[in-house]
Amino acid sequence: MYKNILFVEDEQLIAEMYASILEAEGFKVDIANDGQKGLERAQTGEYDLILLDLMLPSLTGLEIMRQLRDPQLSPNNTRENTHILILSNLDEDDLVKKEISELTEGYYLKVNITPHSLADIIKKMDSNS
Repeated sequence: MYKNILFVEDEQLIAEMYASILEAEGFKVDIANDGQKGLERAQTGEYDLILLDLMLPSLTGLEIMRQLRDPQLSPNNTRENTHILILSNLDEDDLVKKEISELTEGYYLKVNITPHSLADIIKKMDSNS
């Protein structure tokens, strides 16, 4: 079960809104408000799921995603046991979308998703794993 979630999001209001809804659904949510903090927490914490924005200060979500999935840069537990969902307002080009689809469990545009629908997506992912 996805119990521990790290949400890497630089817009505090968005992060708090999503965290509040997810916590009401029974998830524990930590927030990192920039890319470097997000990467550090992802590598040292024991998270089941990382919700990752792409446009972040200090490191982009793509850089974080690549480092977390690189066997030489990331501890084994982060690479293999942590799932990643991208939540962004950027609609990436096809090459980037292909890389994201290979390294994560999904890509959602924030404008097309609500906190409640995200909770439903996470629950569905969990029941399928």
